[in-house]
Amino acid sequence: MTLIEWSWVFLVLYIAAMVGIGLYAQRRIKHADDFATARGAYGPFFLALAFAASTASGRRSWGVLPSATNGDLPPIGETSATPSASTSES
Repeated sequence: MTLIEWSWVFLVLYIAAMVGIGLYAQRRIKHADDFATARGAYGPFFLALAFAASTASGRRSWGVLPSATNGDLPPIGETSATPSASTSES
């Protein structure tokens, strides 16, 4: 088989697996709270790690990197890639 044929096989198997997982999970989830909080199975430490990871990921996708701000990250919520007024030199 060629690379293109293998790619199609992999794509079809991947989509079938995702649909299968979705159908299986659909039967287990009864309410939106079950989906959002995993029925309370996660503790506060794991939720704090998940929040920190999503915040760090969002900051990087906005282009707010330490290299863009001379090593100084702006406070969370500030989206500009320039240093904040309190850290800039006059």
